[in-house]
Amino acid sequence: MIKYVRHTLLLAALVSFSIGLYAQNTKGTEYIEQIDSVRMRITLSTLASDAFEGRGTGKQGGEIAQEYIVAYLDSCGVETGNNGSYYQNINHLKSFNGARRKFTVDGIDYPNDYKYVNQYRHDTILEITEIIFVAAGTDIDSIKLDEIENKTVMKQGDTPSGYIDSRNPKTVISIIPDFKPASPTISERTHFIPPESKHKYENVSISVDLADKLLKSTGKTLKEITGEVEKNGKSQIFTLKTSAEIHGNVIFRKTKVSNILGIIEGAELKNEYIVLSAHHDHVGIINEKIYNGADDNASGVSSVLEIARLMAKAKKENRVPRRSVLILFPAAEEKGLVGSNYYVNNPVFPLNEVKACINVDMLGRIDSKHKSTDGGYIYIVNDEKTNGNLLETAEKSNVDNIILNTNDLNSLFNRSDHYNFARHNIPAVLLTSGLHNDYHTPRDRVELIDFDAMWKRSRFIFALIWNLATED
Repeated sequence: MIKYVRHTLLLAALVSFSIGLYAQNTKGTEYIEQIDSVRMRITLSTLASDAFEGRGTGKQGGEIAQEYIVAYLDSCGVETGNNGSYYQNINHLKSFNGARRKFTVDGIDYPNDYKYVNQYRHDTILEITEIIFVAAGTDIDSIKLDEIENKTVMKQGDTPSGYIDSRNPKTVISIIPDFKPASPTISERTHFIPPESKHKYENVSISVDLADKLLKSTGKTLKEITGEVEKNGKSQIFTLKTSAEIHGNVIFRKTKVSNILGIIEGAELKNEYIVLSAHHDHVGIINEKIYNGADDNASGVSSVLEIARLMAKAKKENRVPRRSVLILFPAAEEKGLVGSNYYVNNPVFPLNEVKACINVDMLGRIDSKHKSTDGGYIYIVNDEKTNGNLLETAEKSNVDNIILNTNDLNSLFNRSDHYNFARHNIPAVLLTSGLHNDYHTPRDRVELIDFDAMWKRSRFIFALIWNLATED
């Protein structure tokens, strides 16, 4: 069934390119007059259809979306952006979701009394036969515990973590007084392997009740031990013999995810680059409901594809701007800006030659602050420290005199793919029509998109990209 759906959708994409033809007597920025809202409507409606299953990262619908975008770029004549390929595979990527919880002590399972998110590294089962318990008193700094290296340590909450960390344990079990059970399911997420971690050891947290089970051989409860420590200030250290088995709360699977890259080569400054980006996947299916993501971010993708089509057309007609334009569709934005982070750390084109990044994310709605308008506005989410002369160029590019709002939504600056370029001191902004109540819900559907407003914003974006790729 999936092959049939893919072939049908790709064929529909190619057939749709025949609509909206225009006269060929334009030059330079006059290509802006050829921006076609009907094309964008078809592209957006296709990407946000139920057949794409919410374009989940690493999921079947996400793969269909990638194939659709690549077919579009290829048919428009946009050149491959990665050494003969449109794809940049993101290596060492895994997704994880909830696993069956299990913490056994002497054969009895206590699944709701611990948390062990096993550092996202691998499926982990810890088998423990000995635990060194430390209840820290005022004398803790004078006590040598060199023998805990590569062993399992259990500590009550007041024990300084630095004291334990410096002695290189293999596993640390922390007793949490107000412990709350782990959720029975963990929503699927995506991470690099290995991720950054503040611990060099396996980190497990448990409830007081489970700690008492582990302390049973001492004849004392945790409350009794800590009471004695508080009374006399002396640390208490026990070596506990046990038969415990701890399962990590997550399971992993390899995930095939790719950024998509196309390039429109410039003229005399072709080794300088303007990046135009829009993340192509969304959150997929949650609780059997499809999150179509019409605004987030099928709207941004359809706008960027239309601009790429016209840039490629200008290239064929020898009217290309001076600089090259890199069309980038990052993956896994919803998972923590994964795709754009991967690109800036593995750039296909020299990062120091990227002069600006214009990121388009959610372009198709009218937010509550602009209900009285006809959609003739756009937010330019920026950071004054990194935006260079982008705002000045934006003013020059405002061909339809839409409202350019640079004062609001600053909280979004680090929440989309432009941010990873800004972190490398590249002038970068987010262009968006703003948030709404349907954001990240199944209600973000095509029928709520304002295509007239989206057309106006796309005209502005085209002019901005053209000017950035042309001006001194």
